[in-house]
Amino acid sequence: DRAIATLESIDPSAELAMACSMRSAGHMLTNQWQLAESWGERAIALATRFNEHGTIAHALNNIGSALADDGQPRGFELLRQSLTIALEHNLQDHASRAYRNASEASVRNRLLAQAEALIVPGIDFARAHDMDLHVVGLVGTLAQVRLMQGRLDEAQALAAELLQAKPSAASSSTTHLTVATIAATVAMLKDPGAEPSALQTHWAAALASQEPDCIVPLALALAEAAWLRGDHERSAGVVHEALRACADLTPWDRGELACWLQRTGQEPHALSAAAVAEPGRLELDGDLAAAAEAWHALGMPRHQAYALLLMDPRDQPDALAQAIALFDRIGAAACAEHARRHARKLASVGVKGIKTGPR
Repeated sequence: DRAIATLESIDPSAELAMACSMRSAGHMLTNQWQLAESWGERAIALATRFNEHGTIAHALNNIGSALADDGQPRGFELLRQSLTIALEHNLQDHASRAYRNASEASVRNRLLAQAEALIVPGIDFARAHDMDLHVVGLVGTLAQVRLMQGRLDEAQALAAELLQAKPSAASSSTTHLTVATIAATVAMLKDPGAEPSALQTHWAAALASQEPDCIVPLALALAEAAWLRGDHERSAGVVHEALRACADLTPWDRGELACWLQRTGQEPHALSAAAVAEPGRLELDGDLAAAAEAWHALGMPRHQAYALLLMDPRDQPDALAQAIALFDRIGAAACAEHARRHARKLASVGVKGIKTGPR
């Protein structure tokens, strides 16, 4: 605020353009896409007058990331423009940031193949130009992709690699918090007896960051851990805490949080009234078979398994066995054990045809 006020008191300048772009970046990080777009466009208009390619690339990146998070396909086109400009003018930091933000936006939209196609060349470029912070960010994003794909061992290995690196590489950014969340989430999924203390340890820091990218993944993991333990009150409570802490949410985050509320028996009115990505909307509407198929098409087996798990076994007698098989295949032992407990409970009250697999 002080920078912009000071620079506005004198003639227009390249410095004012960059200050506006930084303001745009701040709004992008809190998912306020309209403000990110308006400040970014002002930055581009000024930067064009002064031929500041770096500021243009930076502002395009902000706007593109914000629009992509809002589910607008134009966002990815602006991110591609940002990367092209940065590469053409050998702007190594801006190019690395474009690779990183475009891959992160892809993950937030669950476009996992697109994310990988950006991450691999992005890591190579950032390493070749000693952009260490961006290497850490890109590897962290790859760990997120592996977690969503159900490749838990790979996600765990990538997260461990970053957490064991020298502190200066990651601890100064929210990337460290993201990576720590991935590591704790995988540990929770793989160990039925694990306490959620590792996840809970990071909750205060996530809330303090005010960044949905830090808050939502941890909230989802905490909600899942509590639900698997049968603590529906805690599961819903952490979702409500996340909602109070986030200025806005992407349609995908909104959908997943709403689903956890519904799974605890609460009505997600405030969330479901806004835009929700398709798999979440299908589950909220009760079309679990379509939700499972949508998650399958995205290559996210754990999410697919939860949709199968929630189906009525009297209507879909094989769904529960399919869920258990998926949990077993990816090594999510905590989820598989919960599903087997659910199956035994159903069998004990006389529901016929329940298959749980070997005990």
